[in-house]
Amino acid sequence: VDMHVTVELKTGRQYRGILQSAEMNLSCILIEAVELTTTNAKDSKPKSSHHNTADHAAGNNYYRTLAIRGAQVRYIHFPKQANLVQSIKQGRERERTAANQYRRGVRKERKAPL
Repeated sequence: VDMHVTVELKTGRQYRGILQSAEMNLSCILIEAVELTTTNAKDSKPKSSHHNTADHAAGNNYYRTLAIRGAQVRYIHFPKQANLVQSIKQGRERERTAANQYRRGVRKERKAPL
């Protein structure tokens, strides 16, 4: 997947990072994620939208890897230029390949030792 996204939780918290994986129930894993903060309760725009040194100076929490449960997700904001149809097709093909590789009852042939 490897695209920058912003995930908004039902609690109002927002995290921006690189989407490493996602599931159909909206559970996702972000890498290099930053918790975005708002300037006040009325303003929902984040102070920062990209991870940089200003994030640490602003007191934003940084996470190398962040797992988010799908039940907590309100929105996932994708970039405008994201080709979601192609990403979904690639993901489904990866799942199909993995399922075929590890089908129950199918064993890999072992090579005889030399």
